[in-house]
Amino acid sequence: MFPLHIKMLPTSAIDLERALNDALRRVAITSDKSVRVGDLSYPDLDEIVVVLEGATLKSEAARPPILATTREPALTARKLLIRGRKLSAGPANIDFALGASDVVLAQTRDENSNVVLVLQAASSGAIEVTLARSDLEAVIAELARNEAGQHGVTIEKVKLDLVPHGPREVAAEVRFTARKLFFTASIRITARLEIDEQMTARLSGLACTGEGTIGTLACGFLAPRLRKLDGRSFPFSVLPLGEIKFRDVRFDLADSVKVTAEFGA
Repeated sequence: MFPLHIKMLPTSAIDLERALNDALRRVAITSDKSVRVGDLSYPDLDEIVVVLEGATLKSEAARPPILATTREPALTARKLLIRGRKLSAGPANIDFALGASDVVLAQTRDENSNVVLVLQAASSGAIEVTLARSDLEAVIAELARNEAGQHGVTIEKVKLDLVPHGPREVAAEVRFTARKLFFTASIRITARLEIDEQMTARLSGLACTGEGTIGTLACGFLAPRLRKLDGRSFPFSVLPLGEIKFRDVRFDLADSVKVTAEFGA
């Protein structure tokens, strides 16, 4: 999905390249020319290449637009490549790669009647999203410390364990130490994470157990946050990908947390 923030579809490859670069600068701190569009015979393109090496995703970026239900033919491209290495998203760095051949992009409108390009079809394609375990631990630690700090509790030694349950489901266990004044306690949070054909992850079964008074206190103030997260879904893809449906979605937990999938005819 590429929100263009303009009222009319560009009429040339140069104008399309300019509009795509402008759209990316709204959601990420990146170079002025992260997008390259290779023309064939516009609106038939040779390639669209997006490179986001070391870019920073803006925390204040707008939510995904609400799209109209109508779709109109817009562009075709022999190749679509989106690559981001060490994309900074808060305390985590994400590696993201998408490659597709014989791509069809349709146009629709957002709530402000601006053009949005939607990835509608491809003859073949694959996506890979990778997050280091240490970065995932850092994300969890930041969330826990923000909540615990409001109650005078310090969070230390966060450790994440992931155990696969089939190709699409993972059992997660987070252990950390909670400290208040001279007292410490071990805390354990468990959950299940399942990913679907839309590269959307769903959390379920969140539970917290702790030792002694400090453990009970920590689980007490973490419980409301866990209840809000239980059953929630989160897109695992860095970019929303329109109408594409994925197949062979799977986790790889060897050295990092990696999700891969294929799509296309």
